Amino acid sequence: MQDYQEIMEQFEKVKDLDSISFVEIPGREIVKPWQYRLWLVEKVEMKWMTEFNRGNKYYYSRGSFNEESGIGGYFGGVHISHSKLYRYDGTEHKFSEDDYRAKRGLLIRDHYSEYDVVKVQQITDNLVEFLKQEGIEHKRTDFKRRI
Repeated sequence: MQDYQEIMEQFEKVKDLDSISFVEIPGREIVKPWQYRLWLVEKVEMKWMTEFNRGNKYYYSRGSFNEESGIGGYFGGVHISHSKLYRYDGTEHKFSEDDYRAKRGLLIRDHYSEYDVVKVQQITDNLVEFLKQEGIEHKRTDFKRRI
């Protein structure tokens, strides 16, 4: 875990953001939701967690979709014990045109604190770095904090 001063320095860079990020991973070539779920968990998430982040040898995934799950481990060498993870398969009803719940991808979030904002950004940065390395289409959305 990082020390307090390091977290606060990182927070200064992202203090206008909330502790929530969505990374859309459309997998356009995959049509059926069950095939997308399998691909996202086995070919994306597991590879990201166990190969790209080699320190996560004990990582476990429930593989549930469209509901809260969790994630933790080493991300780019930084240990983060836990954050909330949601996997979306594009089957949820959308309430607005840009509703992430009706898209495919991963939502990383937590309660709001300086540390939670930093850790969500670190996990999301790490995920995006992995997706770029693998040449996987994605679009990142960071949410601004509403006061």
